[in-house]
Amino acid sequence: LSAATRSRDEASEVLSLLRYGGSVGAHAEETVVACAFQWAQSEGALHLNVKFSSRIDGPVTVLNVDNEKVRLSERRLDFSATGRQKPKQFTLQLDLHGEIVPESSSWSFASVGRMTFTIAKAVNETWPRLLKDQSARPTNMHHWVERQASLDAEAKKSPPAPKPAAEGKADAKSAGDAKPADGEAPAADEKAAASVKPATGSGDKQEL
Repeated sequence: LSAATRSRDEASEVLSLLRYGGSVGAHAEETVVACAFQWAQSEGALHLNVKFSSRIDGPVTVLNVDNEKVRLSERRLDFSATGRQKPKQFTLQLDLHGEIVPESSSWSFASVGRMTFTIAKAVNETWPRLLKDQSARPTNMHHWVERQASLDAEAKKSPPAPKPAAEGKADAKSAGDAKPADGEAPAADEKAAASVKPATGSGDKQEL
């Protein structure tokens, strides 16, 4: 190593000693930080902006994290990671309102001190809330206003979804209105259907 590199590393060790009261690296006292986050949604997905800090409007606690672990299950998100610059454990644990599709979801590190999640919903619909239990809402959870506005604008530009059920009814009505040409005998299956009568005293009743 060059003299400049050794001097830099020694200076870093001194700063760490001063910052952590004599404990460095693995021996430093580790604290747990519940990450602040913002959320938005489209009909098909949830979008989370997670900050490595307990406050969404405060400075980030660390620039980077290591040993990140992300677990998505049917209705839950679990995230944990260790701060690279400080001995802090960052966590995010959410019990979600509805079912999600873990294998179709993704996450990535965004700008410094942040990461984002795109979580696919099992059913395309707008959720009334993010969490299963609104009373368990963390104080550092916020709406992602800018992202929501962007998602809403994209939704307005998208063409309306087709309605196959309505089209099917229209086709059925057209088929029912069709009549044989003058002088044309009805089809054999129509004759057979006309001759069939329900058995006396039997037959299901349909509830109105």
